Amino acid sequence: MAPIYIIPHPPYSPCMTDCVFEFYSEEIPALMQRPMAQWMQSTTENWLKEHGLKGDVTAHATPMRLAVIIENLPQEIAATSHEIRGPRVDAPKQALDGFIKGNNVTQKQLEKRTTPKGEFYFAVTQQEAQNLADILPDLANLLLEKAPWPKSMRWGNNAVRWVRPLKSICAVFGGAVLPVTFGDIKAGDTSKGHRFLAPKPFKVKNATQYQQELAKRYVTLCSHARQDAITSQAAAIAKKSKLSVIEDTKLLEEIAGLVEHPIVLKGSFDAAFMELPEEVLISSIRAHQKYLCTRDAKGKLANVFLVASNMECKDKGKAIIAGNEKVLTARLSDGAFFYEQDQKTPLLEHGKLLSGMVFHAKLGSMADKITRITALAKFLAVWVPHANLQEVERAAQLCKADLTTDMVDEFPDLQGIMGHYYAQKQNEPDSVVTAIKDHYKPQGQQDAVPQDPVAITVAIADKIDSLAGLFAVGEVPTGSKDPFALRRAALGVIRIIIEHKLHIPLKLLFTHALKQYPKTMFKPDAKDDSTKTKKLLVKVLSKGAKPNDVVEQLFGFFADRTVHLLKSENIRHDLIMAVMQQGKEDDLLNIIARVQSLQSFLATENGGALLAGYKRANNILKKEDALPKGMLNKTLLAQPEEHSLYEVANDAKSNLKKLLKKQDNEAAMQLLSELKTPIDNFFDKVVVNDDNATIRSNRLRLLNLTRNMMEEV
Repeated sequence: MAPIYIIPHPPYSPCMTDCVFEFYSEEIPALMQRPMAQWMQSTTENWLKEHGLKGDVTAHATPMRLAVIIENLPQEIAATSHEIRGPRVDAPKQALDGFIKGNNVTQKQLEKRTTPKGEFYFAVTQQEAQNLADILPDLANLLLEKAPWPKSMRWGNNAVRWVRPLKSICAVFGGAVLPVTFGDIKAGDTSKGHRFLAPKPFKVKNATQYQQELAKRYVTLCSHARQDAITSQAAAIAKKSKLSVIEDTKLLEEIAGLVEHPIVLKGSFDAAFMELPEEVLISSIRAHQKYLCTRDAKGKLANVFLVASNMECKDKGKAIIAGNEKVLTARLSDGAFFYEQDQKTPLLEHGKLLSGMVFHAKLGSMADKITRITALAKFLAVWVPHANLQEVERAAQLCKADLTTDMVDEFPDLQGIMGHYYAQKQNEPDSVVTAIKDHYKPQGQQDAVPQDPVAITVAIADKIDSLAGLFAVGEVPTGSKDPFALRRAALGVIRIIIEHKLHIPLKLLFTHALKQYPKTMFKPDAKDDSTKTKKLLVKVLSKGAKPNDVVEQLFGFFADRTVHLLKSENIRHDLIMAVMQQGKEDDLLNIIARVQSLQSFLATENGGALLAGYKRANNILKKEDALPKGMLNKTLLAQPEEHSLYEVANDAKSNLKKLLKKQDNEAAMQLLSELKTPIDNFFDKVVVNDDNATIRSNRLRLLNLTRNMMEEV
């Protein structure tokens, strides 16, 4: 693209001012507030940049409003000249015509200029000074119309959409109202304070006054300030009761999105509920009611919760506390009932109900998945030290059984956790109990991997089954979309393998996982070109891929994830991909060890020189349409350098395979380094493309022998 030169006509107006946009609506969902404020800030900054402007931009969100404040703006955009360099003066007429049309200029506006690179046409356009108040409404319309809400709605007779019905728009620049309209709402210069404590409108004059007036009217505009207020109040209340608040950053952000004027209050619940598992209590208190949980001095969960109210009350919040305690008691009573009812049915019986729960429309029910996990876990157990086969089978059969319990139906985040408690109650082996809880791990980069051998086995089997099946039916992650969290599943398997140093043949594992699915969901691997086979191919063409293709695709996917995981350890990603893409090794630990040794070797003088020799040999061989067939003829090796390279390569070949089989990578690299001098001498003294076609073919075979041996590493 031709460069654009912008020449400002000084001076800019010395009078700087600010702009306030406020979009006041019914309550905005808490978890949508922060992403939208971030989008509005970045969008505003980009808009200013596009118009050659600078300003201090901040965006804020509360339950009732989104506000964008731009400070230190000029009142007008100065006049500018735009110079766009076009084609050379001696360029074809078509190029000049295209330049004129593309930049919407006339030939009279073109000037010839001599530059160090030659004589060019330049298009010169003038932009007159512009009042900023004339174009700021465009920014407001952009923020209103293009807001990327996950969900939005229409209200009344409006054709426009917003996350919730929009009540008013404040759009003020330099103390004057901007002409902004959205649906049937016209912008003004008023805002409101807290909807209960100070609902009377006030006039907005500038950014500083706007924020000060909101603060007087019980609105803390900044989300981080609301979070800090909640944190400090909660800590002070907990300290008086000799308790500590359980930290939860995500919950704190959500609570701050529920209130404009946070007042933290203390409530409690019946100590009898403390008989429930801690996770049930926390899920009820935190996930459902949005309260902060507390612990006593011994670290045990306390029957005290903290709630952030949006009101200052004359009774100091007693009525609010009583209402929240009543709601929480009902929620905990439900939990106690579910806990009692679930234990009346053995886990294995709960598991039988999984036949009515769909895993994936093309991959059957959760009961089908359990059958596959069980078979795969038993197959995998041989590569996991100390994994008891009987306990692996039992854990695999029970690992998803709690999905049909009333407790998990009510609190989905407790899957695995409730199965762990129920298995413990029915006296299952400790390793089975642990596996039911831990087989979902790791669920993120910060989550620990399972530690018990049985849990490790079931965790890998569960993830590999999902990966194999979903890849087979085309549910492959693309770009930023990964609805089945397959990247996380693959990373989880890789982390478990690396952290526990497990030598598992991945391709064999993928193949065995695919064998657990019906053959009818795959295309046949038949090479027969008979009419019968062709008819069969037509019938199943709409089904999944070939198993071998899925295995290779999965292996490539794991290669990408391995690179992603190891990028922070300064391991060269190109070496990981090179070794994995050869396909000769599918043991991840062996691959990483080989890559580390190879990286160290290539950093040496011998390694660098040998790599250069390999590239040279590879480039020569790649130019050939087809490499000569047959065995290398030793009698045709005429020059000493040919003999030397052949002898060294032939002697090293068998020894190299033995060393690689023993995983002695350092010795393999040392052996490989012996090729450096013979290869250098060969390329210095020997002409590969000899006039004699027979000799030429024999030398190509020698190079191919050398290349293949180096590719073993």
